[in-house]
Amino acid sequence: MPSDTAYRRIRLTKVRYGEGVLKQKPVRMYAVAAIAAAVMLASGCDALTSPRPDATTPAPETPTTYAGEPAPDLALSPVELAGAPSYAEADRSEVVGLAGGRLLATRPGPENIIGVDAWDAGSGELAWDITTYKSYQLVLDHGFGRGLLEFAGGAVQRGEAQGYVVPIFGNLCGGGTRCMDDPYRVGIAMLNPADGAVMWTSDLTDHLGDDVSGISLHAVVADANADSVIVEVDAQLDEGGDTTVALVADAASGEVRWATRDAHLVSIAGDAILGEQDGALVAFDAATGAERWRGGSGTWIPREASAGYAAAMDPEADIVDVATGEVVAMGRFPVDPVVSDEFVAWVDATGETVSYDGNAALPGESGDGAGIAEAIDGEYIWIQGEGVLAVDRTGQARTETLPGSFVDARDGAVATVEEDGTVHLFRAG
Repeated sequence: MPSDTAYRRIRLTKVRYGEGVLKQKPVRMYAVAAIAAAVMLASGCDALTSPRPDATTPAPETPTTYAGEPAPDLALSPVELAGAPSYAEADRSEVVGLAGGRLLATRPGPENIIGVDAWDAGSGELAWDITTYKSYQLVLDHGFGRGLLEFAGGAVQRGEAQGYVVPIFGNLCGGGTRCMDDPYRVGIAMLNPADGAVMWTSDLTDHLGDDVSGISLHAVVADANADSVIVEVDAQLDEGGDTTVALVADAASGEVRWATRDAHLVSIAGDAILGEQDGALVAFDAATGAERWRGGSGTWIPREASAGYAAAMDPEADIVDVATGEVVAMGRFPVDPVVSDEFVAWVDATGETVSYDGNAALPGESGDGAGIAEAIDGEYIWIQGEGVLAVDRTGQARTETLPGSFVDARDGAVATVEEDGTVHLFRAG
């Protein structure tokens, strides 16, 4: 949104009464009293109690704190991961997230190629893994020639979906000495988190443009949900220089719906794709790529959009109605808001948890959620402070504080990781 409006706040309109001041020349008190008595006798005693015809009934007061039903306490039990694995940035490994009853984490293989481990979120046992050599074989089996699955550029689907979307790199010439005659290809694969099986693959190469050389292709899955997948591919051009191609694919099949070089696509919001184009916030139709609306300048917070709302920053936060592009709340949010289909939440400077659902933004009554809002999972807002805990919209803590930094919360499980790579997994019940 325009920076000169970034400091505006939602203001409550107060109805003001009786501001007019009657000015007239002095009159004798006896005359006034006589006139008043005559009026009372003429109109009867009801005149003393009847409301004035032009009286305005005061509007009910707008609430200043969230007064909805609190969420129940969430009892969590630790799940020990077999072999006590660790994942840390120093080792180029990380915990990716939760999907399909699995905790997914990436790690380099023997050739420094990223593989993936999948831990059962109930038992803590290693359910399956894909090593460097398994990755090679899967790419061969699906017609990409010699190549690999690049788990470092993947993303777990949001919402009710349970897939894990990862890029594919391949070369149909099979590693011969004249590979320039058959350059590299790039695609995406959808993996089933339950067993690691490839559900589908999609070759994106022919959608990048005829002027792409194919010598250097790098793909990242920007966002994925049950309906759509956003992929961005960095590529070199035949005549020199680089380009970035953003593509939107069908999440059920991988079929490419449309592609563009003119916009940076970031978030899926219902049946819209949100992104930046020429410095503006833009919503595109997920099926066709047609522009729906264009807002002011800003930067999308990656993956913070739902079918109802999106959060934008430049340099402070706006909450945007996805259907219209209208800014419905603005303010100096000290940290990025988080978004679900039902509401938006953030932690203000006093440590109170604030939420917005189309009505006025309301804080909870206490400051239990001091820290940074990381995610919303159902009724619970996960907060990162001195540890991790879940609060509800009243601001009350609903879990004990968990160690480490927040990774993901889904389907009754929550994962955290400490600086030394120690992974903690907890389950409700």
